[in-house]
Amino acid sequence: MFILEDFVDEVRRLKKASNPHIVVQEVLLWTRGQPALTRKLCQLILNNKSPINSEEEKGRVKRLVQTHLITNGQTQNAAAPLKEIHRYILENQNCNPFRLLEIYQQVLQSPAVLADCSLEQQELLQSGLLVEQEKKLRVHNPIYQSVFNQSWVRQILATEPKPEVLSETLAAETERKITVGTLIANRYRIEQVLERGAFGQTYLASDTQSFGDPCVVKEFLFHSSNEFTVQKSHEIFYREAKVLHKIAHPQIPQFLGFPQENGKLFIVQEYIEGKTYTALLRERQEQGQSFSEAEVKQWLEKLLPVLDYIHNQGIIHRDVSPDNIMQPNEPDQPPVLIDFGSVNSMDLPGSDEEDWSRKKPGYSPQEQMQLGEYYPSTDLYSLAVTAIVLLTGKSPNSLRDEDSLEWQWRFYVTVTDWFAQILDKMLAEKPEDRYQSATAVLNALRSPPRITQQLTWKWVTNFRCPGEGVSCLAFSPDGQTLASLGYDRIRNEQVTLVKIWNLSTGKQLSPPYRLDSSYNSVAFSSDGQLLASGIKRGEIQIWTLPKKKQPRRLMGHLDGVSCVAFSPDRQTFVTVGQDGTIKLWDLKTEKLLDVHPPNSRIGAIHSVAISSDRRTLVMVTLENKIMIRDLAAGRLYPLKASPKPNQSQSNWLGRLLVREHSTGWKPIPQVNVIAISSDGKLLASGGEDQKVKLWKLRDRKLLVPFSGHVSGVTAVVFSWDNQSLASCCRDGEVRIWRLTS
Repeated sequence: MFILEDFVDEVRRLKKASNPHIVVQEVLLWTRGQPALTRKLCQLILNNKSPINSEEEKGRVKRLVQTHLITNGQTQNAAAPLKEIHRYILENQNCNPFRLLEIYQQVLQSPAVLADCSLEQQELLQSGLLVEQEKKLRVHNPIYQSVFNQSWVRQILATEPKPEVLSETLAAETERKITVGTLIANRYRIEQVLERGAFGQTYLASDTQSFGDPCVVKEFLFHSSNEFTVQKSHEIFYREAKVLHKIAHPQIPQFLGFPQENGKLFIVQEYIEGKTYTALLRERQEQGQSFSEAEVKQWLEKLLPVLDYIHNQGIIHRDVSPDNIMQPNEPDQPPVLIDFGSVNSMDLPGSDEEDWSRKKPGYSPQEQMQLGEYYPSTDLYSLAVTAIVLLTGKSPNSLRDEDSLEWQWRFYVTVTDWFAQILDKMLAEKPEDRYQSATAVLNALRSPPRITQQLTWKWVTNFRCPGEGVSCLAFSPDGQTLASLGYDRIRNEQVTLVKIWNLSTGKQLSPPYRLDSSYNSVAFSSDGQLLASGIKRGEIQIWTLPKKKQPRRLMGHLDGVSCVAFSPDRQTFVTVGQDGTIKLWDLKTEKLLDVHPPNSRIGAIHSVAISSDRRTLVMVTLENKIMIRDLAAGRLYPLKASPKPNQSQSNWLGRLLVREHSTGWKPIPQVNVIAISSDGKLLASGGEDQKVKLWKLRDRKLLVPFSGHVSGVTAVVFSWDNQSLASCCRDGEVRIWRLTS
């Protein structure tokens, strides 16, 4: 199982790169998170004899891609995912391969091809060659675009049979084609053609020896110039029949027979009149809806016993998806699991060989896509993907971050934390981190947390801090007083003052003390005892308050300091340079712990916060984005509020503007400040929208916005016990919010 964190650790151990995280960023820029390509490129880096030095990352990774992936992309030595796409398109049994290539050619020529849910587009998305983004189609990554380029398309389109040759081929196929009225095995009369799949044609038939009962007849029908491929496909069809013969469950169509006639193979099953969940979801989407949490929870409770049954039989389905789950038309009937064409059975010979069945990008986990490994938790993963697709109405590719490979489905739907945690555990990247059986998931679903007294944040008091604004706040350890750092004017000169306030009375406790104002960034420690200031020439000063002795001095950024912050436990100090370089310091020893070079995805930073465990760094960029960096995993996540449907994201200007129908384009309210709670669970932000917003850091979910300020929020801070939150706005009003029942 390939995990990027393991790759970073291995690069460090083998000393293969000076900056492993930058190397990973360059890899992901090429692969866009495609698992098999990412794994392949990372392996090439580990196998490379010479290490990648600082500032060589972009060029060295590019050379590896060009030499080993793009140059070999159309040869026998091509990487597995490239071969798979080539085969999927050129041997496609659902659509005309030449029609697929014509549509793909349109995408290469124009970046504005709209997604229209046509069968051809769905097949291209299924292949992984294309992804849907903002309702438009685009090539999944630069490697695919370089390998499957215009020259490749034109070369294959040039081999399309001429009309007269094609008509002869169609005529020959027509002679062999099964038509309505054909009697199969002298028993099953074909009534209707239903659909054509990867390995066969499916018909609705009537059983003439069972009072005309309806049934489904599936004909093995797979054409390829590769005899070995045809043989393997034949084995898969036979394997499906043998597995179905073993199964007897009311939510799986009953196996009725495996007739062979004139060299053709057929599977006969019970006919279920109903619709797939793909069709049901499409109907909901046409009405602007998707499935609710209650519906999906009930749906899972009805399907999990089916998976539990087949897993206990030693069978892994391997293709759980909305296409392969049906809802019968009869009222109150549970969903039915269909299409065992990709099944794996430990009891059948050859079922542990290389997988020749379908792998469904987006629905299949990495162990299935990369290694061909299968477990009961593999089906549980696919079932969870299907669940979040039903909840959100979006394709799996759009629910997963291309760079981090993390699922970000919660952004699009509101569900209870308890239910979301169950789905997230089913979606875990490593098989061992998931539920190990369908019964375990079922038990979790049937054991909701006990309803306890709900805690909410409430505004409890406020007072005014006179002057020209407050930039920092800090609670005392006992929560009785609050320190503020702000600005005032004395004899027409702007001065910086620290004031201490009694929270019970809102009164100032003692005269303020004045600070030097020759800095361009400043931060309080969480207890108000330490003050850090970043000087324009790059020096950082750390004062113990009240200022009675010379400060400690750190030289960290030659180009100047843009922002500074203490961790809530006062153990770590973070500084950000004007060029975006981030440095972590041990506050006791004043030693430099880590350096993170500038990141093009982040840009310039104007506010920063770090958790006590040194795992999480939160930044506010000049593009007004809140970015979260997992320092341990080396991953970067955006923190997003619910997007407005009319908001443009096509360029940097669009990300800074929001459309309002009455007044046209307006700037998105600037985020001014952020703070992390001492337990690392919560993030508070404040900005020009006059609100304080509380976020859950683990899943980056907005919990609640606090309203009440009448001007932009300039400071936020948590109390030491995380039970209180203080905020201050531009006009000097300080508000205290408390977690109460």
